[in-house]
Amino acid sequence: MNQKASRVPRRTFIQAASSAALLPLAAGSAKAGGPNIILITADDLGWRDLGCYGSGNLRTPNLDALAEQGVRFTNAFVTAPSCSASRASIITGQAPHSVGVLGLTHVHPRYQMPARVPTMPRALKQKGYRTAIHGKWHVAAFRDTRSYGYDLRMSVMTIKRSGPAKRFISANRNHPFYLELNFMQTHRLPSGEFKMDPRFPVDPEAVELPDYWRLPDWPEIKKDAAKYYSQAEAMDGLIGDVMGRLEDEGLAENTLVLFVSDNGPPYPGCKTTCYDAGIGTPLIMRWPRGLPAGQVRDGLVSTADLAPTCLEAAGAGALPGCQGLSLLGMARGEVESVRDEVFAEVTYHVKYTPMRAIRTMKWKYIENLSPDPTGLDQNERFDWARRVAREPGQRCCVLRPPEELYDLARDPLEQNNLAEDPGRAGIKKDLKARLDKHRAETNDPFPNLR
Repeated sequence: MNQKASRVPRRTFIQAASSAALLPLAAGSAKAGGPNIILITADDLGWRDLGCYGSGNLRTPNLDALAEQGVRFTNAFVTAPSCSASRASIITGQAPHSVGVLGLTHVHPRYQMPARVPTMPRALKQKGYRTAIHGKWHVAAFRDTRSYGYDLRMSVMTIKRSGPAKRFISANRNHPFYLELNFMQTHRLPSGEFKMDPRFPVDPEAVELPDYWRLPDWPEIKKDAAKYYSQAEAMDGLIGDVMGRLEDEGLAENTLVLFVSDNGPPYPGCKTTCYDAGIGTPLIMRWPRGLPAGQVRDGLVSTADLAPTCLEAAGAGALPGCQGLSLLGMARGEVESVRDEVFAEVTYHVKYTPMRAIRTMKWKYIENLSPDPTGLDQNERFDWARRVAREPGQRCCVLRPPEELYDLARDPLEQNNLAEDPGRAGIKKDLKARLDKHRAETNDPFPNLR
């Protein structure tokens, strides 16, 4: 891997954001007293695909620095391995089915989240924060972001340059703000391809495919993965540029920065599945004034916990209906963990593949509510992906069993389904009961269809 600058070079602004002017407080807003908050999401970035999580395939100096200066979580999981549903949980603290987001909202518009659902941006705005979103908006693809609590929308989908975010930070240097940066670099282009960023080249021959992807070590996959890693490095450069502006404005000490992915990497058997390769996510939090530095936390975390974490830091009340738990005490080392299990789900991504899952530190139970197979998603146009689906042990494009049970301590790659093992019947019964209880308490509208 080549040595590269840690930040993307500063450029002349091609598209100015309207955040250059200070935004007025909304009528009735309370005075904000907490830290600034920057929530950064990556689209389709795998949970072990950063340098600070052990990947040797790329350089992510800026995200690695955030981890060194803050808290890194090793067992964080999204509520859904599909972007619309996952992102709905991040800003509401609720399960996707609780807020009506049961599929990709640009494909299934009926599943857009209603504006009446309480959101973190709206709660922060009512607390006196100025709020903005830059990049992907997928919770309600055809609806105005202002209805969900964002004062300002800086771009339609992609973040190609850091200028708008830096202008927003500078314009609000004397006022608490919430900035949501949703990067799409690690999402495939509409063609299904990735492009190698010439500023961040990655040598395909040097790529070692992660074990958790469970893919064969084929040259064409390594070539595709190299471009994926190149895009992750490009994203890291943009993040470094934004973090540099925080430093320049003297705001880094009292800004809570969170980094998370919305689901697993865009490869067969990862994204759109409830295996750890689909629901595991990197999670980093840095807040020099409020959190310790250089800490690692191994307890279970759900991305439904991010909204209550931010709202506690801001001194705001809990969101109505919130199912998540604040992570501040855990991040500070006051408690080892805040939960005994996490839950995940799919109803639709593009296709109908309903499943519900519960994961503890040791066990994973998946209830497949139909046998419909998970597909190849954007990989389906590639010959290598179609060949992967025919490989022994691959679980995309095949009928799914009614239940799956995995001993994660002995089988972290989830290859040995123990659901029919009589010796594990008690464990399966307990996990299913806990999953059923969660579904009942959170108003899951989908019955067991078996």
